Amino acid sequence: RARAASAGTVAKPARRTQRSRAPGVAACPRASRLVLAHPYNRSVEHLRAKLDEIRRAKRATFGSDKHRFELEPPLDEKTVLAFEKRRKLTLPEDFRRFLLTVGAAGAGPFYGLLPMKDWRVGVRGKKQGLFTLTLVDQGCNNWGLLVLEGPTRGRVVYLSDLGALYYPDNPSFVSWYERWLDETLWGYDYVWFGTGMSGREADFLQATKSHDPTVRNEGTLALARLPSPSADARAAMLGALADTDAQVRATAIVVLNQRDKAALAPRLPELLRDPDRRVVLEALRSLPGTPHRALAAPLVGSDDAEIARFAIHFGEIPERDLAGQLDGPAWESATTALRTRGDGAATPHLIAMIEDEDFQRRRAAVVCLRMRKEPSAAAALLARFARETDA
Repeated sequence: RARAASAGTVAKPARRTQRSRAPGVAACPRASRLVLAHPYNRSVEHLRAKLDEIRRAKRATFGSDKHRFELEPPLDEKTVLAFEKRRKLTLPEDFRRFLLTVGAAGAGPFYGLLPMKDWRVGVRGKKQGLFTLTLVDQGCNNWGLLVLEGPTRGRVVYLSDLGALYYPDNPSFVSWYERWLDETLWGYDYVWFGTGMSGREADFLQATKSHDPTVRNEGTLALARLPSPSADARAAMLGALADTDAQVRATAIVVLNQRDKAALAPRLPELLRDPDRRVVLEALRSLPGTPHRALAAPLVGSDDAEIARFAIHFGEIPERDLAGQLDGPAWESATTALRTRGDGAATPHLIAMIEDEDFQRRRAAVVCLRMRKEPSAAAALLARFARETDA
């Protein structure tokens, strides 16, 4: 959500789509709807001091091995003017001041700020058609852009490999850049800088008490980034498990699975019975490493294919129960799980499956039996081999 830099007032939020999933990370959460008084002013000269502090603290973030928190020397006015004239544009004022007084490229989020020679200026975003300048390479064809025209001019926006846009909740380039400096100094744990709510622990705790479930969800998710959550923060995580909103409950499971699995484990039996599938799925995902994996067994017969798959993948399911799911919606997961089982309960079912009309099911059964090294299946496999018409 856009915010005024000094007054802390609320501007009309820019519309944007959910960005796509990046490798190794979950899909980016929605930008924060909780608007706090913004701590960043119009000065930029102090940014170098924060960079010096980061280097002294020997911090490391994604991509920092490339730029090592070093900035290239600032540009001169003549160079910036020539670029603006050649491109027939005017750079946002705070970004321009940054280039002239702080640095031209280098230290920055992800792989660092791109030098002028690598800037790409043009219309980006398949549907939104934003006129932007490329700021940073986020990897895997994801980019951080600076908006040059329109109602969101001056803001940073992320463009995913699928063309979706996501706006961090910072109103300008400098506030986005300084947020990165601060969160690096604070030791925040994140895999995708700029997503979710900005602020400190007190801000996140305030959000978890909001009447708006979307804000509560964002506050709960933000608690996961804290390097050392306080007792109040841990209590808020646990309290969110009983939230009236299902998405908040599901998010609380994700956060506790990362930060305090020992506290989450005793609550999993109850959460597995939650009426909302989002909560059940996250509870199943959290079972490994707890004594409750066997509780997933009743869920393998769920009519919800995803719940059945999660139960098979994350639970501890007896072979006879897996065999009973070879004709169910999660048959592929059941067949895969049976590859490493060997008490023989599923063997007759797998032998029958190699006669299935569906080639994919026949193939899955053959692969499973081969990996199980079932001597009793040898004759059936040879007979099927003689009749098989699909290469």
